[in-house]
Amino acid sequence: MATIKRLIIILFISSLTASVSAQSLERGQAQSWNPARTWVFAVGILEFEHGDSWDSFPKEGRKDAELVDFFRQSGVPRDQILFIKDREATKDRIERAMARFLAKANEGDMLIFYYTGHGAQDDDTGKIYFASYDADDDLARTAWSVPSIFNTIERNFRGSRALVIADCCYSGALADEAARRKTSISYAVLTSARADSLSTAEWTFTDALLRGLRGSAKLDRNRDGEIELSELARYERSRMWSQEEQVPVFKTTGDFSPEMILADVANQSKSASRINERVEVEWEGQWYPATILEVKGARYRIHYAGYGSEWDEWVDDSRLRTTSRITPANGRLSRYESSHA
Repeated sequence: MATIKRLIIILFISSLTASVSAQSLERGQAQSWNPARTWVFAVGILEFEHGDSWDSFPKEGRKDAELVDFFRQSGVPRDQILFIKDREATKDRIERAMARFLAKANEGDMLIFYYTGHGAQDDDTGKIYFASYDADDDLARTAWSVPSIFNTIERNFRGSRALVIADCCYSGALADEAARRKTSISYAVLTSARADSLSTAEWTFTDALLRGLRGSAKLDRNRDGEIELSELARYERSRMWSQEEQVPVFKTTGDFSPEMILADVANQSKSASRINERVEVEWEGQWYPATILEVKGARYRIHYAGYGSEWDEWVDDSRLRTTSRITPANGRLSRYESSHA
């Protein structure tokens, strides 16, 4: 009877482990950014029809165009990118074009929304608006309200996730609005300023965004060889505060994981070349022969020589060294001698 009970317990644990592994795999796949399933809607307004209401920005070295070029070069299909800028970006055109564009997406697709220009707060109502090219002082009539952005997304976009980014004054209102929405779409919001704050006229925020998307090693705080969305947010916070004394905002809702993978760390060819290298790994004070199976940044998945795959693990540089003659542990590894000794 005891044997039967043990067998039942083992079978239950095995099935539970398989279920958890399948769920973890599904989550991991969902957390990766897939350019082929991404739609990019970007609005960049650096000049305005009513110069008495809005100051214009220099167009030289504009980072919004560089961001759009990045998405094209990264594999987002051209017909899944729409960039409206400057004189083209009237309120009517933005709203109509956005609705038509988002309606083309399929279930499971992801939206990346980006705006840069002027943000403003209505003194009477406290509501936040983003300026279109033709906006004037009558914000409610001529500017682009924050709730209307989400209304357009939720009425037309059939995908499941939306990454909403803005580089302008009062842009944190996007995060506040996302938290209020009752919708099947999960949001991640990253903005250059809080809902009650002004934002710099420099490109500091968007430049940091590009660094993250391109896989800058500076953002890889956990040294796993990947840039997660949360790491980008931490980098934005550090850079915006140190250079502009601003506090950016980051928020996720629903199933949008803050650990979504944005990029692999760039320039890892040297680390990748170590795959299949024979090394020694420290375990409880002893050094064991092993082989490197996988590399992520400064972390290595290794397989111990003479042991089953259940002993495979991730280690960092502090537990890794090039091969030499091994001091045996419990006599298990006494026959091993490195060819490099």
